[in-house]
Amino acid sequence: MLEGLNPDSPVRSLVPEEKAGFLWRPDLSFDGREILFAHCAAAEHVWDDWSRDTTWNLFRIGSDGTRLRQLTDSAWNDFDPCWLPNGRLAFISERRGGYLRCGRACPLYTLYDMNPDGTGQMVYFGNQDPLGRAALLDAKPIPDSDKIVASFSPGHG
Repeated sequence: MLEGLNPDSPVRSLVPEEKAGFLWRPDLSFDGREILFAHCAAAEHVWDDWSRDTTWNLFRIGSDGTRLRQLTDSAWNDFDPCWLPNGRLAFISERRGGYLRCGRACPLYTLYDMNPDGTGQMVYFGNQDPLGRAALLDAKPIPDSDKIVASFSPGHG
């Protein structure tokens, strides 16, 4: 976390050393008190290797560095978490199954939502392209509505 708004501001890590790995796509809560992010424990990414050590899972932490909590724990990639105005969280996951038509194992992306504690995970919108030609990415809530905007992109995005 950048402690200030100038180039010389110190940077403080919010994640403990035992959670070393890669962090991706942080999303700040509407009140600024918590951060969602995707985490991968692997030292490097290996394609077509789905395990708890090589995939992205979701975490939540206080913006002061306290209350680190893992929200998902699976051998499928869960990423792009975001806060929804109704208090739930949205995220993209490969857990539904199905594959893109690229010639190799590359799972489809499906939009899920869940409670802030990681329970109640449900499909919010399934990728309905029967030929697997599109990827659903970057879902974000539209303020003052119950709608979500997302990018649909050909192939891998």
